[in-house]
Amino acid sequence: MAIWPFSAAVVAQDLNTYSPLEATGIIPADFTISASVKYDQAKGGLHTEGDSKRTKQAKHDFLLESNFLIDQVLNSGRVVFNDSVSTYLNEILSEILKNEPELRSKMRAYAVRSASVNSFTTDDGIILVNLGLVAQLETEAQLAFILCHEIAHFTESHVINAYVLREELKEQEGKLQRSSFDDRLLTQSQYSKELEKEADKLGLKRFLNTNYSTENVLNVFEAMRYAHLPFDDIPFDKNYFNSGLYRINESYYLNKVRPVEAIAADKPSETHPSPDERQQILTTLLARAEPQEGKPFLIGRERFLHLRNVCRFELSELYVASNNPVKAIYNSFLLQQDFPENEFLKKTVARALYRLSKYKSGGNFGFVHPGYSQIEGESQQLFHLLYRLKPEELC
Repeated sequence: MAIWPFSAAVVAQDLNTYSPLEATGIIPADFTISASVKYDQAKGGLHTEGDSKRTKQAKHDFLLESNFLIDQVLNSGRVVFNDSVSTYLNEILSEILKNEPELRSKMRAYAVRSASVNSFTTDDGIILVNLGLVAQLETEAQLAFILCHEIAHFTESHVINAYVLREELKEQEGKLQRSSFDDRLLTQSQYSKELEKEADKLGLKRFLNTNYSTENVLNVFEAMRYAHLPFDDIPFDKNYFNSGLYRINESYYLNKVRPVEAIAADKPSETHPSPDERQQILTTLLARAEPQEGKPFLIGRERFLHLRNVCRFELSELYVASNNPVKAIYNSFLLQQDFPENEFLKKTVARALYRLSKYKSGGNFGFVHPGYSQIEGESQQLFHLLYRLKPEELC
């Protein structure tokens, strides 16, 4: 599929006058070609030789469903192009695939305005990377490893293969019904987990052919273990809202907060092995590999740190937009440690407080506040405070 090239010159955004990411410039063909045309094009390259009639039908069904689904995602307004983050992702892709020009020509990456710590690959070579994932990483090398993992999903046709297997499992429904629910779940999840393990292994193999350092690269799994937490965990300043004669009663604060816990290694997942398991497998493979001298940053440390901050600023906006105002305030509080006078962050906090006040006064506080008892880490202090404040105090 032909696509428009990404702009090579994207001006670094001044975080002191921050405004949310936007798509700019020429619209890539991924966004302008209709799903029906993409489907017709994809059918021409579909490999069905030797497949059963059911498998052939499943592959055609996949192409039809996936093209229309991806079209909805791309046109949701949350996928951006020619912005600073998407451009950076594509530069890393070019670095990884500099010796594989044909493969590089088939792949492109876009940033997604989502707080979720995740990335996703389509069957036609689009890699979607959530801003929430970039916000959690430590180095460019870690981001490169994640892209190598996604490249493996594409080269091995994992997306369509997983769909075909799910259809075949449906055909075995009668046999599976005689098994327990857990057995049926395991039958499906093991296949998905095997695909993830394969993508990890092949991704690592490709990563080892780059000039990136392997040091700390597997810390990406730390981001997965703590994906449910903010990008940092520091005590909330009890004087944060105090101003002039306004003082918050000390009784509104907890004596201690709930400790942070990683996502349990044995927590069931239908699509991914546990971060612990994945890290152990790749640690073993790294130990067997030839020692590699590389760099944690090839495109540039300052560029990475700046764009990671861009993603973290975006989180504040995204949390307000998704009715998570307490998360927006704590995320902004974290950023204000480095940007104390930032107007965007101040306005974001004000918007979040207004939303909390509006819903608390209207008796619908649960719509924007999940309670505080299950919140882990230092942000629990803020959740507790805003839960305890009376409507007139929030106003």
